Amino acid sequence: MMKAVIVRDRTTSGDVFHERVLEFSRVPITVRDLIRERVRAEAMDFNRNPAARVYHGLVPPADAQCIPVGDLVEYRLGSHRRIEWEPQLARALEGFARGDYFLMVDGRHVQDLDAEIAIGRGTLVSFVKQSMLVCC
Repeated sequence: MMKAVIVRDRTTSGDVFHERVLEFSRVPITVRDLIRERVRAEAMDFNRNPAARVYHGLVPPADAQCIPVGDLVEYRLGSHRRIEWEPQLARALEGFARGDYFLMVDGRHVQDLDAEIAIGRGTLVSFVKQSMLVCC
């Protein structure tokens, strides 16, 4: 049976600017598992749309141009290209270690990549970017 997690991107002021649902077949999961699945899903979403030039993801792809849009940042590519999720995952894990973003799981700050997340009904994970202008 699949277990769902609601994943939100938030600013440090609490504004939600992106939300998606991720499903997992085994539980509990680790923070590392959560980040891996999120990054993989983002790359797959982008790759499905050959007209896409803006990447909506946790971290920018290599060579993306970071464009401020209000309090947010867009990751723009000069032309569509396939995004491989493995390099994106490496960038995301490095960003977590650097403190570019942190995770709140059901209101609790989680700091360890190997911390387990018990998924229940309505589990909510917020990815909070320390600065929206931390970029490429």
